[in-house]
Amino acid sequence: MNAVAQRTRSALTTLTRSDAYRLVYVVLAITAVVFGVSVTASHSLALSPFDEWMYLDYLVKFPTQGYLHLGEPIGDFSMNWMACHGLQAFGSTVSPDLCGAGSFDRAAFPFGGIQTAQLYTPLYFAPTWTIAAAIQAVTGISLLEAARFTGTIWLVATVLAIAALLRMYRVPATATIAVGLLFLATPFVWWTYTFVSTDVTGVLVGTVVVIAIERVARGRLNAWWIVPLFTVALLLKSVNAVSIGIVFVYAIVRTLSSAERRAAWRDQTAWAAAVRGRGPISLITGPLVATVVALTAQLLWLRVVAASAVGAPAEFGEGRPMLWHDLVTQIWTFVPSVFLTGVNEIGAVNRWLYPLVAIGAGLGWLCLAGVIGLVWSRTVTGTRSVAAKTALLASIFAGPALAVMFTLSVGEYTDLGARYGANLVGLFLLTIALLFRGTIQRRILLGLGIVLVIYVLLGTIIVVH
Repeated sequence: MNAVAQRTRSALTTLTRSDAYRLVYVVLAITAVVFGVSVTASHSLALSPFDEWMYLDYLVKFPTQGYLHLGEPIGDFSMNWMACHGLQAFGSTVSPDLCGAGSFDRAAFPFGGIQTAQLYTPLYFAPTWTIAAAIQAVTGISLLEAARFTGTIWLVATVLAIAALLRMYRVPATATIAVGLLFLATPFVWWTYTFVSTDVTGVLVGTVVVIAIERVARGRLNAWWIVPLFTVALLLKSVNAVSIGIVFVYAIVRTLSSAERRAAWRDQTAWAAAVRGRGPISLITGPLVATVVALTAQLLWLRVVAASAVGAPAEFGEGRPMLWHDLVTQIWTFVPSVFLTGVNEIGAVNRWLYPLVAIGAGLGWLCLAGVIGLVWSRTVTGTRSVAAKTALLASIFAGPALAVMFTLSVGEYTDLGARYGANLVGLFLLTIALLFRGTIQRRILLGLGIVLVIYVLLGTIIVVH
């Protein structure tokens, strides 16, 4: 009887937890839709300073070209848009007299009027244009405005992925909703998901790869699924290479933390299982093969770009040789700054939103506390300890690794933007949820998240820019 009763209580607990997380998904999805649509609708026609001008030109040319060419001039439509509407927070970057002009002096425009988004595959722009065209046909709004609304789709997918990750680590429902709301209230989300931006892929990709490699470790996913995952991630945006690094750090930490996994490398049957994408060795071999395939696909794409060049690439004029201390400074590029994208610009767009600076900074410091605190906590063990160590090591090495990759690619060094650490956000939010486990702590975070999301919505919608 005791065994039956225990199984019954276990089943009821599982059912309750499952029902709770269904509610989590619904709450976060609805909130993301309301937030994304409302904030997007409030924007003016001015372009985001985070490369939206280049992305608009890609979308305009996509139906006829499919992709951009190296050295390609920005089209007249996008040139005119920049001349007429300028940039968010900065205003017009050229003479207003150029608005409506039949021809343009490209030297007067940023980057000499030459495209800088030619390295992107159509993998992001194809669905963005398709959905935007449908929205445009129904509503009659401009292509840029319609394309901005696609960011809401990415936002919903992202918060659901974050919730799925936290559920995998048995984070309570209230804590999951709390960190989800705190994420929505950051400057990073405001700039990334309500304008046209390839950065929308970052958090989603980084979170999904952690879910995937954890499922591989638990024997619930064949390791060969990592191959298409890595390939899509890298073809969406080259900066998603950080997600590949996260997987390798996780796989190494997970392997070294288990004597059984270490011993498997001397077992022939384990190697046979790895060929089938199963067993402890597949945790390493799967990502290794996936990386080779993904890099091959990326190199083939770069060959296509080079072969179809129509001119010299745009001059950025910001680079210099890399120095040893640059690698040191890049260590804290993403923690605690990853949520602070556009903090200076956001206050210029709407003075009521300047408190988002404190929100982004506060969440960043909470992440830092979570990353460091969990590693040293004696109560965090097993897979949670592996996740904590992965977050710490990835946060340390991601910045320097990206800096080296960019320097080798373009031949000069430039400071990285904090937004390039988007792949790490899912792990960072997980550490916050795991660190603040107490009931009172969770309620405080939940209350704070609700207040901040409401404040951002009111500040964006009600207050006149």
